[in-house]
Amino acid sequence: MQLVLIVIALVCLLQVASASPKMYIKPASSLVANGSTFTVDVKVGPVGSEVTTAQYTLQFDNTLLRAVSQTPGGFLSQGGEATKVDRNKIDNTAGTVTYGEYIKAIPDESHFGVYSPGTLASVTFEAICDGGTSDLNITKPKLAVVIGRPDNVKVTYLDASGINIYNASYMITPYPKGDLNHNWVAADPDDVMLMLRASVGDVTTTLEYDLNGNGVKADAGDVTLMLRASVSDIIL
Repeated sequence: MQLVLIVIALVCLLQVASASPKMYIKPASSLVANGSTFTVDVKVGPVGSEVTTAQYTLQFDNTLLRAVSQTPGGFLSQGGEATKVDRNKIDNTAGTVTYGEYIKAIPDESHFGVYSPGTLASVTFEAICDGGTSDLNITKPKLAVVIGRPDNVKVTYLDASGINIYNASYMITPYPKGDLNHNWVAADPDDVMLMLRASVGDVTTTLEYDLNGNGVKADAGDVTLMLRASVSDIIL
């Protein structure tokens, strides 16, 4: 019995160690007004990996969005190690934002990477059109992960084939958030009815129905936000 438990434990450990890290954008979707600015986080979830370097290129539609700034998020410095940003470039002509950062110290018995999820960088965009949907796509992702601890420490690199990527989509609208019937009034009785109907699949939805920005349209959280806004409990 003890041998069986030991084997199960080893299998579980191997599964965790072999799990692929992920790189994703949060929020996964959102509705933004023309002329407004909004910030997205590019996050990394190491899932059983010790990460020492991370980089990406973020692609966007430059007819709909303009990248304003990009700032480090503290992901690689959360363990106390000093880091260096070696890539931080905004190219609105190409519609790309590039970022790269690494831990300065070489991994050994006293220097370690990070194991916990965190924000690699935050990017602020400005919406520059009256309407449209822009995807934010992570391209050229790279992570350096440590293997072979404690006796044979090495660093190996993962690209898109070894990283789970989750992109995002943002809808730009001239209408206020919560104005589903486009009459320039947010969360009126018709908007509430449309949200309730959408929650049971009775109407076709767009990103306008994802009020909480979790990537799911007209879920319970969106319905709650709409109802609260309709009685002036919150402003969407």
